[in-house]
Amino acid sequence: MESKWFEEWREPRVVFRAAHKGILACYGADTTPPQHLRNAYVAGLFACIWQDACGPCEVQLVPESEQFPDAKLKTGSTVLDLEVTMALGANKKMFKEWREGRAKAKRGEIVYSESTEQRQANAREAIPRVVGEKAGRHYTASPKLTLLVYADDGRALSPKEMAELTEPWKDCFRDIYLLCGMDAVRVWPTRCVLSGKEPPWAS
Repeated sequence: MESKWFEEWREPRVVFRAAHKGILACYGADTTPPQHLRNAYVAGLFACIWQDACGPCEVQLVPESEQFPDAKLKTGSTVLDLEVTMALGANKKMFKEWREGRAKAKRGEIVYSESTEQRQANAREAIPRVVGEKAGRHYTASPKLTLLVYADDGRALSPKEMAELTEPWKDCFRDIYLLCGMDAVRVWPTRCVLSGKEPPWAS
């Protein structure tokens, strides 16, 4: 789906499912998903969790020509500017690994998941690296952005440790959320967990 479609205000699950479908199509074509699909996937997932935990909202991508934020979430009269990043281990290629895992499963091969210790190590390396990269650009002068960090390996860490890993940049953003499965863990300015009720990819 073209990026223009995602630039309209839409219901969270509509956005997420369209992005998910687009990413699956890239698997079939053996290509890497374009940036707008990755951003829509993360922003859409966050909006789904927000809707389940906090109430109705809408989400949209911002045209890439505007540089930042990547997306916006609107709830009532409030609009959050969302900056999106993915916390992948230094040697991980998430979409490639997903594609290879799906191919193995189709052939009936066993797909081994990483140990808890390896997932923790991945998260401890990746989370501070990507948050620091975002903070080091041009956001520190106006900390009004909500940073969304897609951190699947973050599920192996406690919210307290997530907060410790991101503390050096706590004043660079309005909020910092780590998306871990169906949880959006806000580590700054105060720690809390928003939990989604229904996985949007399963309904």
